[in-house]
Amino acid sequence: MKKLLITLILLFVLLIAPSKQTKAENGIPYYTFTYSNVQGRIVPTQDAYLPLSVTSSFGGEMLNEPEDITVDANDNVYIADSKNGRVLKYSLQDEVVMVIGEGILENPQGVHVGKDGALYVADYGLKKAFKFEYENSSASYIRTATYERPVNSVYFAPTDTFEPTKVVTDNGNNVYLLLAGSINGLAVYKNDGDFFGFFGANRIPNTWDNVVKSLLFDEQQRRDWFKMIPKPLYNTAVDKDGLILTITRGQAGYLKLNIANFVYSQSNWGFDNLVDVFVGPNNTIVTINAEGYITEYTQEGQTLFIFSGPDKSTNTKGLFNSPTAIAVDSKNNIYALDKTNSTLQVFVPTGFANLVHTALTLYQEGKYEESLEPWKEVLKMNALFDLANKGIGDAHFAKAEYEDAMLYYALS
Repeated sequence: MKKLLITLILLFVLLIAPSKQTKAENGIPYYTFTYSNVQGRIVPTQDAYLPLSVTSSFGGEMLNEPEDITVDANDNVYIADSKNGRVLKYSLQDEVVMVIGEGILENPQGVHVGKDGALYVADYGLKKAFKFEYENSSASYIRTATYERPVNSVYFAPTDTFEPTKVVTDNGNNVYLLLAGSINGLAVYKNDGDFFGFFGANRIPNTWDNVVKSLLFDEQQRRDWFKMIPKPLYNTAVDKDGLILTITRGQAGYLKLNIANFVYSQSNWGFDNLVDVFVGPNNTIVTINAEGYITEYTQEGQTLFIFSGPDKSTNTKGLFNSPTAIAVDSKNNIYALDKTNSTLQVFVPTGFANLVHTALTLYQEGKYEESLEPWKEVLKMNALFDLANKGIGDAHFAKAEYEDAMLYYALS
């Protein structure tokens, strides 16, 4: 129901959105929105990202139902080329393509590059995950560690499956595996392959309805009620501070967890059918849902932009049939995979998005006064951009201009 409501809101805003350009005139097959806390709804904004390209091959290597993508600190792109049983590494700097894991991998569905520079791969088909490290002498990646179902562990019942679909590592190089359908959260391993527990499982919501049930149910009803199980995680990511993010189908937006396994922050708005989440430069967060809508957030979870969507025609650049993964490079270019078409789409930020990112970077570094002018420029382009009003308010507050600060705080 929530998914239908969000879709209807998007369609309604599209119909009433005042714009000097139509989609046909500006050549972009979608509108862009942001979320207004003041109005409590999504509102139109300037184009933030433009569709740049669609490709299905790299250096003659064709993609076949790709499942996951990541970008490392040197702007190398890694794609889990699932049906081909390999990972493709593509350098954005010199356009060199490298094939990794061919003959070793069977059905890789998750890829991640750790702080140690190693490549981690979750293989659903082999029911294992692997660590690959680059070897200079052979100019290739070699397998150096394996993460698999632990033997004689109290954490796993004999009937429990072990099917890794995603993998991330934290700043201590601990390895987190997302297991398909598991309600226990992420399986956590030491980097050498030793399993030591679970992390990040969803909890049964502590809603008013559930509290009332716990108080009013009789003993048998409570026993039946406690048999309720939380929803399994659907995907995961890690931010620059090593904090784990999770998304769950049927739950809106994402959660960011601290090391104590409690919710540290979460998105202020979001779709409830997300398929992937990724943390980009300056800890900005991007998600993509099953219909192809991309959302970008600040590191605190404030919605910046919502754009793209489903492809209702034939292979329209900028729209999706079956999105599976998303990633961002150091220049804020966005990369998104479409499994049905076996393609990679690239989106580049507009001048407006770059201005927002510039102001946001200064703001997050605590340079409130330096961020004042960029935020003012953002407001000139969109007076409903909440974060700009808050940023200007913080800048005035830092200068002890309290009346001006309160004015902009009220607008945000």
